[in-house]
Amino acid sequence: MQKLFGCVLTLIFISCFTVAVFADENSDRHCFDEVGIRIGYGGDNWALTPWDNIRSDYMTTSVSGYFANEFYRYDNAVSSYFFEPIYQQAFSANFEAGINVGVQYRIDFSEKVAGFGFFGIGPHYASILTEASPSSNGFNIELVFGAGAYYFLSKKEALSFSVNLTHTSNGRFFFPNYMNNDVYGEIGYSLFYN
Repeated sequence: MQKLFGCVLTLIFISCFTVAVFADENSDRHCFDEVGIRIGYGGDNWALTPWDNIRSDYMTTSVSGYFANEFYRYDNAVSSYFFEPIYQQAFSANFEAGINVGVQYRIDFSEKVAGFGFFGIGPHYASILTEASPSSNGFNIELVFGAGAYYFLSKKEALSFSVNLTHTSNGRFFFPNYMNNDVYGEIGYSLFYN
């Protein structure tokens, strides 16, 4: 079931990315102002309390899509909202999957370099939780925030580099309330249509 869920999420992500990337560049209408793909690496530390680890060696790789639209632009500053489907695979059989929605603030320092900060929130599923506690349904809410930089290859293409901090828990809606705090780095590639 877990592999099926991961495959379905991956197919949805690839479909969205393909449609967005191969949209007619000459058209004035695009679904998104920015479309990107990001890969990351980091460590998870699932615990019932900050002192009670389930696993502290839970290293993961992640792949996510990034779909954003601007809602405010002033001079060299751009504010946008985004949604980001994400899939994380541990080096064990466990995985996490979900979607974040949030806001990003970007400042263009030059034609080639921009800095950004972001905040997002969304529902996530973590298979390690059903393994650790059969009464857990694996449902969680993830908070993510971070900062990074774009390096523009052209006006429509950029590489991105970021450091993300996340907190994941079920908000005590279910017991036991396992939580996870992790730091991971991401690199990505984005296309801009604005």
